[in-house]
Amino acid sequence: KAQKEVYQTDPFSLNLLKPLIEAGVPHQWSEINMIPVSYRASPVFYVQTSRFIVFDSDPEVITLMAPSREDDLAARVASLHGFAGIDPSDERIKEQLDRNDKGSIFAPYQSFRAREAAARESGDAAGAEIWADAARTTLNGWYEAGLVSREVSASPALQAQVHARGNYARRYDPIRSTVEHDALRRRKVNLAREAANLKIAHPDLCAEYETADLQAVYEQRVVGDLSRAGIQEARLIRNLDMVEFSFGFSRVSATPETTQKDRRMPVRLMGFPPLPSNKRPIYVIEQQNEAIYIQLDAATVAAFLERNGVLDQRPVPPRTIGSRLIETYQDFKVFLKDFSVRDEASRLRSRDVASLTYLLVHSMAHHVMHGIARFSGLDLGSLSEVIFPADLAFVVHRRGMTEDLGNISSMWRDQNGAFLRYLVARRELRCGSGTLCDHRGGACPACIMIPETSCVAGNQLLSRAALVGGRAPLWDTNQTPLRGFFEILHDLHHTGQPHPIG
Repeated sequence: KAQKEVYQTDPFSLNLLKPLIEAGVPHQWSEINMIPVSYRASPVFYVQTSRFIVFDSDPEVITLMAPSREDDLAARVASLHGFAGIDPSDERIKEQLDRNDKGSIFAPYQSFRAREAAARESGDAAGAEIWADAARTTLNGWYEAGLVSREVSASPALQAQVHARGNYARRYDPIRSTVEHDALRRRKVNLAREAANLKIAHPDLCAEYETADLQAVYEQRVVGDLSRAGIQEARLIRNLDMVEFSFGFSRVSATPETTQKDRRMPVRLMGFPPLPSNKRPIYVIEQQNEAIYIQLDAATVAAFLERNGVLDQRPVPPRTIGSRLIETYQDFKVFLKDFSVRDEASRLRSRDVASLTYLLVHSMAHHVMHGIARFSGLDLGSLSEVIFPADLAFVVHRRGMTEDLGNISSMWRDQNGAFLRYLVARRELRCGSGTLCDHRGGACPACIMIPETSCVAGNQLLSRAALVGGRAPLWDTNQTPLRGFFEILHDLHHTGQPHPIG
């Protein structure tokens, strides 16, 4: 006797589809019946969440994204990633300084320019050059501080991307993330009172701070260890303002589609139960917690992209890898559907600069999170990440709802040597699942995955192979094995280039 399946009818779906069924429109019963759940199982649901860094003091981050400011956005991105540019007019310089609350420092520059003009009118060429050099030095200082940007001419490819980005998934939009990264550097990373450069000994972050000699030993060791890990910059952000919010949930799957019995099925997004006012709540938590900011070495990342076949020629300075990434970016889509395939027939994408850069930076962020969890006492679920692929950077931050006890800063003070050795130890990137993990994409809960509520990409676009080499990702139509980031660091060392590893 055949076993009979038990179905529990979903009233919402049945009422929605009943008129169509009565009208004779064919439908599959699987579309309107809920999947039975064993009484031994706990109800499973997937909370839909997102998070963002708060930039209260920099509203330009938001207003710059408006459709009416595409030209300004293209100019900002072009200036950040080294597109050719010229000096702005004195009027534009003053406008930019005023926008950054630095209008008072314009007067000396204006005086230099006036004296230069007066010297030229009087035929004093030597004096004019002196005042011109003074003005140039001042202006260059403002460029470096991010207070003034050159007038740039965005490439046609960049202009097209700025125009098309309205249809991109915001979470993975490299243009949005690079503007946010610029704001983060100006408001947090580059300010001594907000962040600490971990290459320099600080009294609260360096156990060897007693003497100048010990401080020098610390700095030499940390610089070498970071170089061996392919890290160009590492800073501790003391208070990172983050907002995390939940707006609904789904069952069965966290994505809009799931496959059941070889059929693709829609997944319903549910809002939270309404309040007495009949409005659906969005639950918000605003936090101020410690974070580590890390930026990878651009030359090593360029070598990684070259040796994996996606970068035929390095951008000529001042152009950056990020400029190439943004110009060639293809939308990842909200749920990374193209990157979640599990069989050859479903492959749609081939590796490119954007996908491999994200794969590398994201995998490195998870590797760092595992290291922080090991040496700080924090649980992996209490950490999260922000990825800035075009800038080769990421932030790992604490997301606890309890008071921040300084776990990350104390971890660095007491365990920085062990933590940095962990990052480059090949055995730490081996998986206990062995070849099973490799065949399933090179990432699993036994190695570099983290709880999905903590991962910005739901544990997609992630692979140990990006760091140590191995099988190509399952989604990649190009199944040539990946050369790992740490492998390439080792090669650069043995060919006489910088970034030693060992």
